[in-house]
Amino acid sequence: MCQEELLMMSQRDRDRLRIIQQVSEGRLSQVDAAEQLGLTARHVRRLVKRLVRRGDGGLIHQSRGKPSHNRFDGNFRQRVLRRYKSRYSDFGPTLAAEKLAEDNMVVAAETLRGWLITGHQNAGLILITIPCGQAHDHYVFRISIWIRNNHPQVAVK
Repeated sequence: MCQEELLMMSQRDRDRLRIIQQVSEGRLSQVDAAEQLGLTARHVRRLVKRLVRRGDGGLIHQSRGKPSHNRFDGNFRQRVLRRYKSRYSDFGPTLAAEKLAEDNMVVAAETLRGWLITGHQNAGLILITIPCGQAHDHYVFRISIWIRNNHPQVAVK
C-alpha cells in the first residue's frame, strides 16, 4: 500500500518542479530549462535524475529542515543569556555584545538581539513594527522598547 506524504514547497520550488518535469517528459530541452532556471545544463540533468529517483521531494534542497552547521551550541547560548540577565540586562544588545566579548563570550549584536526577541529570555525587549501608512518598505519604522525598572526607553530605527 502506498503512503501519501505531505510535501511543503515554495513557489520557486514548484516552478522548478514544473520545468524539470517538462524536461523529463521531453517537452522542454535541458538547455532551455537551464536558461529559464539560471542553471547549467549539467545541473538540469542532475535535477532530472533526482526527480526520477526520488520523486517531487528530490528537488527540494537537501538541508531543508535540518539545523544549521553554523549555529551556536545551546549551552553557549544559555551561558550568554544568563550572563546578559545577571550583568547586562539594562544594556541594549549592541553594548551588551561588546561587554560579553570582553568576557570571552563573542556573539554578534544582531544574534543577541534575535535571541532576546525570540522569547528564550524574558529580558524586557519588545519589538514593534509600525507602518506609517505609505506603500513603500522604507517608510516602516522599527521601534525597540526596553523596559528597565518600569521606565521604558525607546529607540527608533
